[in-house]
Amino acid sequence: MEWNPQTRQSLRQCFLNTLSPALEPRRVAEFRLSEAAGLTNFGLVILRLVAEPDEKIEPSIDEQIRLAAAVNFKNHLHGHRKTIRILNPRKSRSKP
Repeated sequence: MEWNPQTRQSLRQCFLNTLSPALEPRRVAEFRLSEAAGLTNFGLVILRLVAEPDEKIEPSIDEQIRLAAAVNFKNHLHGHRKTIRILNPRKSRSKP
């Protein structure tokens, strides 16, 4: 996944739709994000979305989008941590 204006706008709309009270837009957005999560650099793109405010939209809406993206990034990392643990089960969480 590459960071460009089209990707930025598409992801912003997806994250905004995940907050929608309407079921259909929310499901479509969640599906698109789950598909995108498998792409290379997805985590970096989401982190950049969280870190860079968009001055073109209302600040309260931008904050909602960035918070939704931050939660998604946290969940994305959590999912990868489980994958790494499965691939390397002997690695301990903490050191003695």
